[in-house]
Amino acid sequence: MSDGQTSPLSIEDYATTFTEALTCQINKEDVGCMIQTQKEMLSRYEKTNEMLLNFNLLSSSRYEATCHKFKKDTLLLYEMKKDLDTVFKRIRNLKQRLNKIYPEAFSACNEMKATENKDEDNNIGSNLSN
Repeated sequence: MSDGQTSPLSIEDYATTFTEALTCQINKEDVGCMIQTQKEMLSRYEKTNEMLLNFNLLSSSRYEATCHKFKKDTLLLYEMKKDLDTVFKRIRNLKQRLNKIYPEAFSACNEMKATENKDEDNNIGSNLSN
């Protein structure tokens, strides 16, 4: 190595040289600004996350309350339907009984009802055309 040749640089020397070259090109103010911006964004994301968690808790409790009310109202409607079915069944039985006891009067009532229905249909049709 005495013939004027320099000793080859080791890999570590190349890495150090490359790293120093990169760090010389970086503006420390820009890096500080980027770090500050990232901290601000992190703060915003944390606040947004907190708001979303609160919203989820609120909507979950409202959903549970609505489901409970919906089930309660559904049961009420089911009971009302059963009651109406019972009422209509009783009315049907009464009509059948009256038809057996008073067939002439019952058929006359049915004819009157049919005539009234036709008159109502005609009135509705004429009102719609006007």
